Amino acid sequence: MLPKLTALTVFLGLFLLVIAVFPAEAWLRKSDPEEKTLTYDGVKRVYILHVPESVLASRKKVPLVLMLHGGGGNDANGVKMTQFSDKADKEGFIVAYPSGSGRFANVLKTWNFWHCCGYSIRNNTDDSGFLSALIDQLVKDYPVDPHKVFVTGMSNGAMMSHRAGIDLSNKIAAIAPVVGTMFGDEPRAKGPVAALIINGTDDTQIKLDGGANNSRFKSAWDGTPMKPALWQSQYWAKINGCKPEPHKVQYKKDVTVYDYDCPKGKDVRHFIITGGTHSWPGGRPGRKGGATPSTAINATDEIWAFFMEMTK
Repeated sequence: MLPKLTALTVFLGLFLLVIAVFPAEAWLRKSDPEEKTLTYDGVKRVYILHVPESVLASRKKVPLVLMLHGGGGNDANGVKMTQFSDKADKEGFIVAYPSGSGRFANVLKTWNFWHCCGYSIRNNTDDSGFLSALIDQLVKDYPVDPHKVFVTGMSNGAMMSHRAGIDLSNKIAAIAPVVGTMFGDEPRAKGPVAALIINGTDDTQIKLDGGANNSRFKSAWDGTPMKPALWQSQYWAKINGCKPEPHKVQYKKDVTVYDYDCPKGKDVRHFIITGGTHSWPGGRPGRKGGATPSTAINATDEIWAFFMEMTK
């Protein structure tokens, strides 16, 4: 009996020592890139989470980026298109790739931006509520700096980035919609949110001059015409208290930037890429046969450089 008690005592002593040396925070556990789930509004939602090893080792609070895929895609599309995980490894931040909602397991997912798109608008899914709950969960479980939460996305995901900024301005420091649009009847954001916006002149789905969507994906919309691309930056410039007329700057050979005079930390910047298509600049096509991305800029690099300057 005594040897057994001694062994048990030693085991308990070692166990308590481990607890003392290694606290039980969830974020100290090794992260993996597999899909994770979060039940919101009675529905199991999925997302891919990437936490660099350097972040786990440092124990310091780091920024969080939410990357939202385009309409008809899923979380894995966001990973493939943007290579934000590689950027996170290099710069030391956490990136999450949530999936939208849809009828099928984890394909053909969309986001609810009032007039677009598909399943999400037909069922009025509360995607802002889901993103808010996801942010709260990640702040709780990982070393996330709550003052440096950012949202970016492409196409329908870009639209949802706008909506996240509008609905969750108390939680989000900056957004970066890529090849997205607005419709002109969006509600006023509850507070200022910095915005970097990217559009292309040769985008056949989100046309620079706005108007009806006559692409093969038009059935996913409710028929409301889009505003011209620059409406997006004008919207956020007004919300953020910026001067209404931007400075027009030739940033690179095929890249014009509309830069607004804004209060510190409430910057609004709009990139227009000559020859830019409906794709992630500097990235990969989101699907087989998708538009070839422009190489005039690397959107991931530009977005991260912008995010680094912003704090809530």
